[in-house]
Amino acid sequence: MRRFLLLILLFASCTFNVYAQHERRYTQGVIEETRIYKTIEPITPYSLGLRVSNSCVSGTVEYKYNEISYWEGRIGYNYFREGLVLAGLHNWRLLQYNNIFLDLGCGLVICTECYIAAKATARAGFTLRKIPLSISLDLAPNLIYDICYGYIGIIGDSGISFTYNF
Repeated sequence: MRRFLLLILLFASCTFNVYAQHERRYTQGVIEETRIYKTIEPITPYSLGLRVSNSCVSGTVEYKYNEISYWEGRIGYNYFREGLVLAGLHNWRLLQYNNIFLDLGCGLVICTECYIAAKATARAGFTLRKIPLSISLDLAPNLIYDICYGYIGIIGDSGISFTYNF
């Protein structure tokens, strides 16, 4: 898991300022061409989705308030602890190249079965070109505090997300 996070951080640092824009100009001024590779742009900043991971199934709501930052709320069912899970995350888009993206984020998780957790996320995925649907894989370690039993631990969580951008 540590190698995976280091690989993501290395990849993000090498390509942080890469944008989905390519310009080509001929020196004679006869032909001037600009290509911008874009997917279908969403009309609103809201997104709805479904996330399936190795510990829970959750519905997600996202609000993108600028090009690189967005809030994500999750409500789901944890099938190991058999309880309701609420999560609030703040994510940053580190890389957007054509329809491929890389995000990092952090947040807070509350489970009705006696624990709270600090969560970090690393997400890589792509957006389909014809419809505004994003498919992504993520790795999200949790630093948990179990209120009922009084212990602190780390739980690894990885999953796949399907998000429709309105």
